[in-house]
Amino acid sequence: MRTVGVAAAAALMIIANSAMAQEVVDPAAAPGAAPASPPPPQDDGPFTAEKVTASARAQYGFSLQGGTINPYALGLGARGGYTLDFALYLGGSLDWYSGTSNSVLGNTISGDHWQVLADVGYDLALTPDMVLRPLGNIGVARKSMGYCFEETGVCGEKASNAVVLGLGAEYLYSFGMFNIGADLRFNGLAANTTKSTFINLGVVAGATF
Repeated sequence: MRTVGVAAAAALMIIANSAMAQEVVDPAAAPGAAPASPPPPQDDGPFTAEKVTASARAQYGFSLQGGTINPYALGLGARGGYTLDFALYLGGSLDWYSGTSNSVLGNTISGDHWQVLADVGYDLALTPDMVLRPLGNIGVARKSMGYCFEETGVCGEKASNAVVLGLGAEYLYSFGMFNIGADLRFNGLAANTTKSTFINLGVVAGATF
């Protein structure tokens, strides 16, 4: 009887150990089990999507017409806009350029320039933290040319308004709420029968919210 009891106890222990082993087996590792589903794809849209972007920039404008003075030169600018969920950017910008001056035999000529533009662009996500924004813009500009003749004492200013059309691109790098970047634009101005073109280079600092 004692031998029978020991055998029965041993059999029960074997059955219990087998049941515990079956419970800890990973179902995914079992033969014929369905593979685990892949993680959901990450959103590769621009960090600007469905957000407002506002920035200020320091810039320099190069006149392509040459001449004794450059009505653009050093300047300041600001841009603000909103990027829709499908990456279309709608905004506006304001630019001011200090211009340069030139003096010959006491006669001085100087110039400056400002413009207001409506911007339309598309935000391309280069990485989760980088956006390249090709832009087109249209707006109005005012160019002023000052003069002063020492011999006659005559001084004055001539100003003209113009329609501005432009193409360019803005690069933005995000670190949290803030971003920095660069701006490159080609602008053409048409005022009555006169036309002029210039290239603008700028450095950008702003925020996205």
